[in-house]
Amino acid sequence: RPKFLNFLSKNKIFAFVGYSPLHQSKYGKKFLRSDKLHVTDSISNKIVRLPLHYNMNEQDVDYTSEKIKFFFGKN
Repeated sequence: RPKFLNFLSKNKIFAFVGYSPLHQSKYGKKFLRSDKLHVTDSISNKIVRLPLHYNMNEQDVDYTSEKIKFFFGKN
């Protein structure tokens, strides 16, 4: 994920990590009985939030898509 985020940043695509599983939050720790959710932890360490907002036009979406495909070798 750090390499991917760095690649996006270098290409002026401002993605970020903005997700924390409920069981890891202060509230979740207070009310949940188990903090051993290994699959959830594994997936949450891979999530990247891509830009998506009303100012994006079709060219922005195409540019972002192409850069992501390039990073993963799918072009």
